[in-house]
Amino acid sequence: MNGVEHRGFQAQMTLKYCQGRARLAQTVFGWGRENIELGLGEKRTGIIWDYNQPLAQQSVARRNNLFCCGIIPGTNCRI
Repeated sequence: MNGVEHRGFQAQMTLKYCQGRARLAQTVFGWGRENIELGLGEKRTGIIWDYNQPLAQQSVARRNNLFCCGIIPGTNCRI
């Protein structure tokens, strides 16, 4: 199980058994709260954080995704 799958599993179990509360899941399961919060955020937004990709490329990719989604006013997707 890689990092993305592991965070997804932690997020699912936190939502199912701990009402989405990362601190409770930390206490019950012994997982790191930051990792749980990241997994919950990925599940909520659909934006997956990939630690294997350099940080600068991630921010550019995320910015491009926001442009293509039309979240930033006056932009549209050109593929």
